[in-house]
Parts: sequence; C-alpha cells; structure tokens
Amino acid sequence: QQHGSTEGIKLVNNPLPYSAYHEDQSAGIKATLTAVFIMLPFCFIPANYVAFLVKERVSKSKHVQVVSGVKLSAYWLSNFCWDLVSFTVSSTLAILIFLMFG
Repeated sequence: QQHGSTEGIKLVNNPLPYSAYHEDQSAGIKATLTAVFIMLPFCFIPANYVAFLVKERVSKSKHVQVVSGVKLSAYWLSNFCWDLVSFTVSSTLAILIFLMFG
C-alpha cells in the first residue's frame, strides 16, 4: 500500500430485528438470571447464624458461661438479640440497594 492511498475495506452490518418470540425468550432468561443473582447472596445470611452455633458447640462457650452462673434464658436472649440486630442491618442494606437500583 502506498502512502496516501484511499483503498480500503468498508463493512456495513444491518442485522435483522428480533422476533417477538426471541424477545420474550431473551426477557425470560434475563429475569431468571436476575432472580438467581439476587437470591444467591441471601443464602449466606442464615448460614452466618448457624455458623455461630456450630462454633459455640466446638468451643463450649455456653457451658463455660452456664458454669459461671449465667442463666440459659440470658444466654439465648442475648444470642437472639444479636441475631436480630445483624439480620435487621442486613435486611436494611438489601432494601436500600433495591431502592437505589429500582
């Protein structure tokens, strides 16, 4: 190719529009993927609460507190309050994200 030459290749792409069937199919796939990606993180919230109970079973911290004189009702009430606060924070953040992104 010489300097200043005007030769070249020109490409024009005019795709056909989607049919109503393909648009519906595409919308269904997008909705399914959106639902999966929204629900997937919510599986980790209850797992967090169970992980604490398993860790407590291994370390026997409840037994140590009961031997020290803590009532079982106080232990379980504090555990419930902590779970409630952490769930409220997680839920509030999720709702705020949904509101921000419509």
